Amino acid sequence: MKVLLKLEKNINILYVALQILFVLAIIGVAIGIIKGDVFNINNSETTSAYNFRSWKFLVILFSYFIIYYFFIKAVSYLKYIIPFLKKGFSFSEPVALKLNQAGKLLIYIGNGLAVISIATPLLLKSKFEIDIIDTVLTPLFVVILGLFLNYFGHAFLQAKGLQNENDLTI
Repeated sequence: MKVLLKLEKNINILYVALQILFVLAIIGVAIGIIKGDVFNINNSETTSAYNFRSWKFLVILFSYFIIYYFFIKAVSYLKYIIPFLKKGFSFSEPVALKLNQAGKLLIYIGNGLAVISIATPLLLKSKFEIDIIDTVLTPLFVVILGLFLNYFGHAFLQAKGLQNENDLTI
């Protein structure tokens, strides 16, 4: 029970922090678009400047906002599961469905991150390079996590079916 209380507390903190960061990011981008500011990225090799009003930059930002929103939604599905787990209804249909939904969202997020990390240099005309961590490992980790949650959702549905069948035979 202590583990579930800690899990609930951590998921609630994560959920609120993600929402606050999302709102702050939207406000920051809106201010940047209104002012027409230039966004500078300083690397050790070069300095790149991107205009907030550039359609290519806005497409990339919009894509990241969609992925971020999907992540918030996946965390909200996990938050929804906690009361069922605290009551001992681990193998209930709502838990399984929310695990499946969170898993699907994480799979979409991983694939979206991979596409964006490849498309960003192409759209912004910077030199094309594939960073193994940003382009491959992070999206792969998120997809594996999504598959893991999706698998558990299906396993919980099967367990619920077996439990119902077992109750009928007794």
